[in-house]
Amino acid sequence: MSMPSPALHHRRRPPGRLATWWRTRPQLPLAIRAGIAAVLAWLIAQHLPVPLSDYPYYGPLGAVIATTTTLVSSLREAGRTVAAIAAGATLATLVDVVLDPGAAAIVIVVGAGTLIAGWHRLGDAGSWVVTSSLFILIIGRTDPDGYAIAYLGTTAVGALVGVAVAAALPPLPLTAGSRDLEGLRTTLADQLADLAEGLRRRDLPAASEWQSRRYVIEPSLHGARAALARSIQSARGNWSARFFRDWITTQRDELERLETVADTVFEVTTLVVEHEHADARSPLLGPDLRGATADALDAFAAVLHRTTPTGEEASAGTRRLSDSIAELRRAVIASHRGEGGSHLGAGAVVVALERGAAAMTGHSVPPGT
Repeated sequence: MSMPSPALHHRRRPPGRLATWWRTRPQLPLAIRAGIAAVLAWLIAQHLPVPLSDYPYYGPLGAVIATTTTLVSSLREAGRTVAAIAAGATLATLVDVVLDPGAAAIVIVVGAGTLIAGWHRLGDAGSWVVTSSLFILIIGRTDPDGYAIAYLGTTAVGALVGVAVAAALPPLPLTAGSRDLEGLRTTLADQLADLAEGLRRRDLPAASEWQSRRYVIEPSLHGARAALARSIQSARGNWSARFFRDWITTQRDELERLETVADTVFEVTTLVVEHEHADARSPLLGPDLRGATADALDAFAAVLHRTTPTGEEASAGTRRLSDSIAELRRAVIASHRGEGGSHLGAGAVVVALERGAAAMTGHSVPPGT
């Protein structure tokens, strides 16, 4: 997979301080949208026809329900919740026709409502089936039909207001993606640095100690993928997404690079942990190659730790990484010639590092001579 040059990303305008401050506090815009939607729903509900206007407080409830992190999820949750409330209202109305409000009616409503709530299409909103049916059966027992219409109608109006506010002020959760990508980079860098530290020790770690040094990378990788998926989903139907297209593209490119680097880190870690320990009869690297390998791992970790390298700093880090891997390759070749044997394991470490470095920097690492 060809990777874009880091220079491409440096040409993109970085977000300003105010934009960065706003995006790093995703709960703040969510709270503002919820507050605006609730107030508008309250005002609108008071001017709806009777019996809806008799219960205006259900308007803000619907608005809050529909206020989520993305426009798509707002539409989905609003539809599911209204459907669940409608199911509960229908259930309560039917039970009220047959039974007076009491223990028997409650048992039937709760039992049947719980079964309906388990329908997968309702998702987490299924809990509203039982809630709405109990409200209508108990609170609205003096006028169950009117209360059911008001409860469902006013909540639905509030949900529509919440969706409208989400469409006018659409959320775009990009900060979480950036945070998860940074966490993934840190995990990968720490793993490489830990390997380097172990290789520099006079007494190599035992096999059991090496195993304890293995980092669990998959959760960080999964989190970064999920965060990017949420960012892409939030851009659908989002009029403000065009202003942040570069940011989303940058996150996608970054994830592609880090996925390749994660494969490199996993491969190198496996080789070192399983074949370069104090109990190994035929070490993977041996004393002659451990130092050069540790230097390459440290250089790679340094590049990963610099989340936004620019200018001379980026060039210096890339040169150090390239030079250290080339030096390791030369050392492997020299060791192979000197012993007349095979160093396939050490060569595999070199190839893996070259592949990861090419993905990270956007440049192929020149082979050693």
